[in-house]
Amino acid sequence: RLSVHGSAPKYAGMKKVNPSAVLLSGVMMLKWLNEHEAATRIEKGVDKVLAEAKHLTYDAGGTASTDEYADAIIKAMGNRLILSEKGELKMLTEATSRRAKRPAKPITLVGVDVYIITEDGIPAFDDYGAFKIEFISNRGTKVWPGYVSPDLMMVNWYRCRFMAKGPVTDADVDVFLSNLTKKWKWSGRSETLELWR
Repeated sequence: RLSVHGSAPKYAGMKKVNPSAVLLSGVMMLKWLNEHEAATRIEKGVDKVLAEAKHLTYDAGGTASTDEYADAIIKAMGNRLILSEKGELKMLTEATSRRAKRPAKPITLVGVDVYIITEDGIPAFDDYGAFKIEFISNRGTKVWPGYVSPDLMMVNWYRCRFMAKGPVTDADVDVFLSNLTKKWKWSGRSETLELWR
């Protein structure tokens, strides 16, 4: 019945904290272990105590201690203990994937995101052969093309999306980055954009 809220250590040991999150996490684990009857009884016990609102902890608008709240849940559940057959622990079996098997699909390289560092405002790019600039963002906000609010506080780090003008390969990306970084300082980080069909 000891419950300590991770963001409120000042309440540790005071029996004030509502243990519902920890208890319901246990319910989820019981369901995963196929102990559905036990999980359902605990969940219904919690629901009943919350609905009656007689034994709520202070954070839920009541005056009950953690112990009183837990005792009320136990009473609402009834006293019958539920275990697996013969009271033994069930051994976990290896999980099998439920993902449907799909035929392999070709991946098409369609562009690359490059992270440029500059103190000179929104970068303006030359033509870089196989790629053309599509948009530029700063702190998650698109800043090119289009209107930029004067209230937007930009930093010196720009995500620049370049799209392929036609079919390209990883080697084309390498050449592109080599040419781009002759003029622009970059973070050393890029992300290829791929289309799965």
